[in-house]
Amino acid sequence: MQDVRYYSNKALAGVLLKWRKGNAVCSGRFELSADACYPAEIKASPINFRSTKERKSLRGIDKVVQTAVFDSYTFGLQWNSSPISPEGEFPRYYKETGSNRTAVAASEVPEQLRAKEFSPAKNDYSSPPSGAWASPGPAHGP
Repeated sequence: MQDVRYYSNKALAGVLLKWRKGNAVCSGRFELSADACYPAEIKASPINFRSTKERKSLRGIDKVVQTAVFDSYTFGLQWNSSPISPEGEFPRYYKETGSNRTAVAASEVPEQLRAKEFSPAKNDYSSPPSGAWASPGPAHGP
């Protein structure tokens, strides 16, 4: 994520009002002048995940990936070289430790479990059957 901006009402509403008063047609683009928007300084917080159902904290992910600020206006993920999972991949295996789950390397998992295939989680996404949700409806790709 980069170049996050805060917009005032001048960014779009101001141009729209000028159009309504007879000025040039509003393009629909946000105004980027200094009085219409300003860049938001970004801060990184430690990664923090919980399992959805049991609400258990997932620990050890910070050994694999961390949030990072690359300059005042650019935020992203910084991947570490870790035995827990390949660079660019979130941990796949966790060990229950009290009220938490801790990320572990595949080598720490019994072979029978590593060989087991699990069905993907069910996608509970749905949308209304009418209106703009149905026509043109969702699509893949850009």
